[in-house]
Amino acid sequence: MIAGVTAAVVAKIAQKVAARTAAKTATKAAVRAVPILGLTVGAVFGTWRLLKGDVSGAGMEYASVAASCIPGVGTAASLAIDVGLVAKDISEAKAESDQRAEDLKAETERIQRELNELYEQLDEAEAEYEYAKEVLEDPGFKMRKLQREISLLEEISDKLRQQNLDS
Repeated sequence: MIAGVTAAVVAKIAQKVAARTAAKTATKAAVRAVPILGLTVGAVFGTWRLLKGDVSGAGMEYASVAASCIPGVGTAASLAIDVGLVAKDISEAKAESDQRAEDLKAETERIQRELNELYEQLDEAEAEYEYAKEVLEDPGFKMRKLQREISLLEEISDKLRQQNLDS
């Protein structure tokens, strides 16, 4: 049951991540199409990627900005680079989503194991409760009788321990 819910959640997360990444990157590409604004925004995006540690993405951003300065062929090259950036971003978002899915699956399995252990403990506690209830409701049950039985068991245990030490 939990695994089915996990799979549905993971699929929904993957869809949202891909759509969000594609929309964000497409918006950046559209803004960069405006000549002077595009240069500034492209340089900012490149620097932002560089600061995040995405060296290849930063290089692509800077290359796209440089290519966009050349009308015609440069614009086409810039657009091609932007498409590559979109593909790169979606691929990375998918990998991140897949990792989150694996983490969520592992966490779900851990929770399921813990639940199973709790159910086992509950079963044991219920069995102990039923036994105690049975013993306490027995009309022949006497505290002295129980104390005598405990004393006998302790004596037997002591004798067995002594025999093991003697051996």
